[in-house]
Amino acid sequence: MIDFVEDFLKEATLQLSEMKGLQNIAEQETLREETRDDLYAFFDFVRSVAPFAGFMRSYRLADAAVREIRAYRDQKQISDPFPSVLKKFLRIKDILASADPLKKEASESDDDLLPDVSQNFDADELPGLLRELEKIKAESLEEQKKYDALEKEFHGVSQSLSREKEIKGQVLKEKRELEKQHFEFNSRLIRLQKSLGAEAEKVRRMEKKLEQQKDYGIFVRNELRAAGWPPDTEKIQRELAILARQNETKTATNSLMALKELIGQIRARSFTRIPRFFRNMVQKTSRKYQKPCEINIDCDVSGGVDKETLAVLKQILTQLTDNVFRYAVPQETEKLRLSFTARENNMFLHCSFSDNGAFFDFDKLYQTVQSEGFIQEKAAVQKTELLAYLFHNVVKIEGKARGLTDVAQLLEKAGGQVSVDFNKGLQIDFSIPKHFLFDRVLLFRLSDQIFALPLNAVAETIFFDDESNPENSSFFYRKGTSLPVLKLDESEQNGFGIIVQAGVFSFLLPVQQILDAEHMVSFSEEEENQKCSYLIPCTVLESGREPLWLNIAELLKQVVLPLPRKVVSLPENAGSNAGGDEVVSYLVFRSDPSFFGAVRVNAVLKVEDFSLSPNNSARKKYLETEGRHLPLKDSCSHEGFPYAQAILIFEKFALAIQEVVDIVDVPAGDDNTDSIVYRGRKVKVFPTTL
Repeated sequence: MIDFVEDFLKEATLQLSEMKGLQNIAEQETLREETRDDLYAFFDFVRSVAPFAGFMRSYRLADAAVREIRAYRDQKQISDPFPSVLKKFLRIKDILASADPLKKEASESDDDLLPDVSQNFDADELPGLLRELEKIKAESLEEQKKYDALEKEFHGVSQSLSREKEIKGQVLKEKRELEKQHFEFNSRLIRLQKSLGAEAEKVRRMEKKLEQQKDYGIFVRNELRAAGWPPDTEKIQRELAILARQNETKTATNSLMALKELIGQIRARSFTRIPRFFRNMVQKTSRKYQKPCEINIDCDVSGGVDKETLAVLKQILTQLTDNVFRYAVPQETEKLRLSFTARENNMFLHCSFSDNGAFFDFDKLYQTVQSEGFIQEKAAVQKTELLAYLFHNVVKIEGKARGLTDVAQLLEKAGGQVSVDFNKGLQIDFSIPKHFLFDRVLLFRLSDQIFALPLNAVAETIFFDDESNPENSSFFYRKGTSLPVLKLDESEQNGFGIIVQAGVFSFLLPVQQILDAEHMVSFSEEEENQKCSYLIPCTVLESGREPLWLNIAELLKQVVLPLPRKVVSLPENAGSNAGGDEVVSYLVFRSDPSFFGAVRVNAVLKVEDFSLSPNNSARKKYLETEGRHLPLKDSCSHEGFPYAQAILIFEKFALAIQEVVDIVDVPAGDDNTDSIVYRGRKVKVFPTTL
C-alpha cells in the first residue's frame, strides 16, 4: 500500500518549475474567484508532498486537475468536481503531515525518507485509504476520459478555427485583389472620362470652326456676288467683241485701259473683312501668349480695295500684333491695349497702329544703331529719328530678326510709308496704296533702258544744273533733309533725279531721263534676273510698252542706306528784302538740345551734312569741301562734336551745328551785334570771320 501511495504521490507531484506556468494561469482575471482559490489550495498541497516525490516521472494527475479547471472555465458544461478531489488530496496531506519531512536534513535522500513515511501510517486506516485512493484513481480516470473527449472536441474546434482562419485569409486576399482591380478599373475609367472630355472638346471646337467656316463661306459668297462673281461671261464676250470691232478705230491704249478697268473690278474687294480679321487675329494671339488684351477698331473705308492690298494689310497687322505681344509691357495696373484706325485719302489707305506699352529701351536701340555706323558716338538724335531705325532692314536688336523689317519691306515694295513715335506706347503710322502695285508707274531711262517705278513711291522729280548735280556726292540736300544718293549706274552722266520715298527711307535716284507716267496692266510671267534680283524683267503698261520693273524693297535689301536726316538748307530768298538795309536776315541754329545760336545769312555759303575727314588730327579739325581745306569749329562747348549733324560753311571756316531752326529778319543795327531776340529768348550771334 505504501508503494501505491508512493506512486500516487509521484504522479500527484509537479515540478516546481512547471508550476510557475500554472500559477500564471491562476492569476488570470478571467477565472472565477472560487476556482482560483481552489487552484491555489491545490498548489499548496503539491508543494507539501513534493519533498516525498523528488524522483517522480510525470505530473499527469496535476495536469488533469488543471484541465478540469480549464474545462470548467471554457465550456461551463461540467459540474465542479474539483473541491471534492481537493479534499481527498488534503486528507492524504494530513496523514502524511505527521512525518514532517521538512525537519529532515537536506543531505538525506528520498529513499531514506520512505520508511519514515510508512511508519507514520495507522494500519487500520490503510484499507480505507486504499479505497479512497482507488476511488480517486477511478475518478481521475473518468476525468481523464472527459478531458480526452474535450481535448478531441477542442482539436476539432481548433481545426475548424484553422480552416476558418485559412478561409478568412483567402477571403481577405481575394478582397484585396478585388480592391486592386477596382482601383485599376476606376483609374481606367477616369482616364477614359478625361479622354472622352478632350474628344468632346475637340468635337466642340471642330463644330465651332465649321460654323465659322460656314459663316465665312456665306460672307465670301455675298462678297463675290457684290463684286459681280461669277462674272457674266456672255457680257464679257460681248464687251470683248465690241472692243474687237472698235480696234479698227481705237488705239491699243484704250483697249488696254478697258482691260485694266475690267481687271480692277475683278480684283476689287470690300474693306469690311479687315476689322473682323484683326479682331480674330488678336484673340488668337492673346491665347497663344496667354495675355489678355483689349482692342479698339475705328475704320472708315468705303471704296473697293485691291485684293493684294488686303492681303498685305493682313500680313502687316499680324506682324505688328505679334511684335506687341512679345515686347510691349504696360503698367502693372493696366491690361494690354491695341488700337487700329484706317482712313482712305485719294489713292492711299492711311492706318495707325498703337499700343500702351509703358517702357522702351532707347539706350539699347541707340547702341545698336551706332554699332551699325549710322550715327556717331554721343551724337544727339531726335526720338522719332531713332525710332525710325526699328524699320531699317540692317538694324537688329540683339541679333534677332524682327517682324517690323518684314512690315517695312511690304510697304517699300509699293511705295508705302511708315513713321513711328513713342508716347505712353508705341504708335506706328503707315500708308499703303489702295491698288498696291496695280496702279500708276513712273517711267525713266537709265543706261539706255526703260524702267518703271511705282508712282506712289515718287516724292519729287528734279532737273540738275551744273551746280546742283550731286555727281560726286553721297548726299543730296532738299527741303531741309539730307538724302542719301543711290546710283544704279556709276558710268552714266545723269541730268535728272527722282526722290524716292519707301517705308522709312528717302533717297535720291539719279536717272538719265524721266518719261511719262502710265497705268500698269499686268506683270510678265518671265523669270527674274538672277544678277539683279531687284529687277522684274517685264511689265505691261497701258501703252503696250514693257519696261523693266524696279522692286524697291529688294533693292534696299542689297544696298545699305542711312535714313534721311533733317538739315534745313537756306531758302533762295534768304537775306533779300524789299526795304534795302532796313532789316537783316539771321540763320538761327541749335548747337545742342538746349542752346541756340545765330549767324548772318549772307555770310553762309552752304549747308552740308556733318562729316570729318580721316586726315583730321586730334587737336585741329578741318573740313574738305570742293577742293578747299577749311578749319572746322564747333558751336557747342563740348569736345568731340557730340551734337553735330550739319555744317555751316563760311568763306574762311566751317561751323558744326546740330540743326538749322529758322531764318528770321530783324531790324538793321550795328554790324557788331552780339545777340538777337528769337521767340522771347536772347540768342548769341556768332562771328563769321576768323
